[in-house]
Amino acid sequence: MENYITIRQAAAILGVSDSTIRNFLTKYHYFDGKRFGRQLRIDKKSFDKFINQADIL
Repeated sequence: MENYITIRQAAAILGVSDSTIRNFLTKYHYFDGKRFGRQLRIDKKSFDKFINQADIL
């Protein structure tokens, strides 16, 4: 699981709410994720690619 970050971690990085990140992942598919039990995790490489393409940070 070291290749994944949590919804909360991604939200903190971008400065948005958890629900925004959840929508980005499940509704808009801006980055790849995986479900571990009931938790959604975001693929780090996919998230970094999203940040670089969106020129956010």
